[in-house]
Amino acid sequence: MGEKSELTVGSTVWENIAWPGIVHLATQLSGGPTELNDTLRVPRELGLRSDTEEQQGDLFQRALIVDVLTECADLLGDQAKPLIDGELDYLLNRRRGDGRGWNYFPDLPEFPPDADTLSCITIALSQAGQRADVEKYCVPALEFALDNCVGPNGLVRTWLVPDFERKADGRLPEPWTNCLWEDSGDADVFPSLLFALHLSDPERFAGPIARGIDHLEQVQRPDGGWASPFYCGRFFAIYVGLRLLSAVRPDSPAVLSAVNLLRSTQHPDGGWGRRSSGSEPLSTALALLALATVPDLLNSEDLERSARAADYLAGSRGADRLWPAGSLYWILDEVGKPPTMTPFASSTLTAAFVVKASSAWRRIDSRPSA
Repeated sequence: MGEKSELTVGSTVWENIAWPGIVHLATQLSGGPTELNDTLRVPRELGLRSDTEEQQGDLFQRALIVDVLTECADLLGDQAKPLIDGELDYLLNRRRGDGRGWNYFPDLPEFPPDADTLSCITIALSQAGQRADVEKYCVPALEFALDNCVGPNGLVRTWLVPDFERKADGRLPEPWTNCLWEDSGDADVFPSLLFALHLSDPERFAGPIARGIDHLEQVQRPDGGWASPFYCGRFFAIYVGLRLLSAVRPDSPAVLSAVNLLRSTQHPDGGWGRRSSGSEPLSTALALLALATVPDLLNSEDLERSARAADYLAGSRGADRLWPAGSLYWILDEVGKPPTMTPFASSTLTAAFVVKASSAWRRIDSRPSA
C-alpha cells in the first residue's frame, strides 16, 4: 500500500490523523508483521512440547487490528476485504484442536488458552460479519469456559483451565503455578469476554452477562476506574468496561462515574497519560475510545476535549508520521520464573488504537446537529 500525503478534499481532522496509521497497519500485515510478536522463553529442561526455546505470539495483537480494519474499511477501499479476510483466515487456522479457543502462544500446546484472546477473536469475527465462524468456533469455547472455568465469585477465570485440571486450591498446574497471575473476574479482562458473549448471542448468554455486569459495578473504584492487573495504566479497563456497559446496561451509575474520571484526567496539552507520566498517544487513544462508547452522554465540553486531543495526537507524531510505542499490557518473559511484569510496547498497536479512536470520533463529529 503506497504512502498517501493527503486524503481527498473534504477529509476531516480525524481522517488526517488516522491515515498514516492505516497505511502502517496495512503495510505491516502485508509484509508479515514482526513488531507485533511477543516472545516467551521456554527452557528445554521443563520438558514442554516446544521445538524452540523462544515462542512467538501474535494472535491477540492481530485480532485487535482486524477490529480496527473493519471499522475503517471505507477508508481502505478495495484493499480492506482481502486484508481482513487474510487475517481472519490466519486466526482461524491457529485455533486449538480441542475446541477451547486460542493460545496466546499457539505453538506451545501446554500454554493455557485465555479469556482475552478468545474474546478478542470473537469480537473481531463478529464485527467482520463472520457469524458462521463465531457459532462454529467461538461459541463452543465460550460455553466451555462458562461451564468449566468459573472461579469462586462466579465469574470466568482469565486463564481458561478447568477446575479438573487445576490444583486442589484452584491454582494453575505446573509449570504455570507461579509464573502466570490471574483472578476470576479481572476487571480489565472479563468485560471483553462479556462483550463477546453479547455479540455472539445476547439472549443465550443473558444470565452470565448480567451477573458479570453486577460484579463490574460492585468492584468499580471510588474514582470511577477499575483495577487493571494485566493492562498498563487505567484507560484500557475503563474503555472495555464502558464498551460493555453502553451496549448492555447504559443506565448503570458506573457509566457516568467512569466518564467523569475521563473528563477530570485530561492534561492541559489535550492528552491523557498514566499517573507517573505526562500525556502519551496510547493512553489518549484509549481515553477517547472510552468517551466514544457513550455518545449520548457527550456535551459541548466533551467535543472540545476531543478537539484538544486531536491536536495532541496530530502533534505527537514522529518524522514518520507515526506515534511512539506505548506499553499496553504486562507480559511473561520466561516459563518457570515468577513474572517480572515487563510491559509489551508496540508502535503498531499504538497506531491501531489511534486509528480506532479517530474512526469513532469521525462518526461522532459527523452526526447531524440537533
